[in-house]
Amino acid sequence: MKKKETKAAALLFAAVIVTALNLRAPITGVGSLVDAMRADLGLSGAVTGVLTTLPVLIFAFASLLAGRLAARFGIGRTLTGSMLLVAAGAAVRSWLGGAGLVLGMVIIGVGIACGNVLLPVVVKARWSGQIGPMTSLYTTAQSVFAGLAAGICVPLSLLPGMGWRGALAIWGIPALGAAALWVLQRDALPAALPAGPEAAKGANVRRSRVAWYCTAYMGTQAAVFYSCAAWLPAILTAKGVGSAAAGLMASLYQLVGIASNFFAPSMAARMRDQRPLTGAVGAAYIAGAAILWLGRTPGVLFAGVVICGLCTGCAFSLCMAFIGMRTRSAADASRLSVMLQAVGYAFAAMGPVLLGRVLDATGSWSAPLACLLAGVAINTVAGQLAGKPGWVE
Repeated sequence: MKKKETKAAALLFAAVIVTALNLRAPITGVGSLVDAMRADLGLSGAVTGVLTTLPVLIFAFASLLAGRLAARFGIGRTLTGSMLLVAAGAAVRSWLGGAGLVLGMVIIGVGIACGNVLLPVVVKARWSGQIGPMTSLYTTAQSVFAGLAAGICVPLSLLPGMGWRGALAIWGIPALGAAALWVLQRDALPAALPAGPEAAKGANVRRSRVAWYCTAYMGTQAAVFYSCAAWLPAILTAKGVGSAAAGLMASLYQLVGIASNFFAPSMAARMRDQRPLTGAVGAAYIAGAAILWLGRTPGVLFAGVVICGLCTGCAFSLCMAFIGMRTRSAADASRLSVMLQAVGYAFAAMGPVLLGRVLDATGSWSAPLACLLAGVAINTVAGQLAGKPGWVE
């Protein structure tokens, strides 16, 4: 019996990690292939812009559905379906022309949103005593594969018979693997989350201060992260960094977050009060954003990029850890995860647009970077509130 339980636990662990591999990779590879896609399909700049912002908007809206789907069909079945959607979206995006490109991104976005919401719930349901280490593992896997996808899509597209279509379609294979692992779970997870009258017994996240603190932390870090991801190369180029070096530094911004993704949740789990950790991260984040605003030389700007990259990795993984650490049950974790990610990704979509509007209005990067610094400061305050011990009631 013990051997059977160990095998089931190992299978569930594999399902979580393989699912995490699919939560960014199908999207991060698109940016490196945009030029090839535009040349092949004759895409306009507007359509290309939609491709980069659409997934974030889909994350926000589709997150609202994930909890309801899990309540009706069960967590395992919902995650199976979400990974099948990612695989189907990868095929549609590659082989159905320009319209399929947009439709495929929508389908992928819905699948990923369900995974984003429900993985923290699985961790809460099955590893409630190990939320920190498990969150560290799956967020690190998510980031590593995202970086891998961004780096290898172009080489893959150059292989015989591949092109950009094959290089993007291939990311449906890991999604199929994740779906197969969830099919094998059977009784490893609750049949369904509470729904109807039973759901009313749980926490009311919309009236919980703790829930709103965690949501504010997620929303502000997401807005800052996606703003930097969208505009960092342009910011660095405007400050005199060469275009090639600016591109490498923008990639570094995301890659250095892998290390902090791994360590931050484990550190948080060892603390009764996480405010010292969120405060330290926030102070470093403010320093990094100030360096990006005031720095003038490539070396100084490089330091700012590294500091901000480390801090954004910490902030994101702490948000995911707080979903389990601030709730008493898997059902409450699901409610908090839905709220946190729906609002968080809505803010994420607005961040790059706001910076662009300020840039257009002022004609220089000084005011947008001041806004970015203000966002980091607000994130630090939200982190102090979210880090205070308490429960979503």
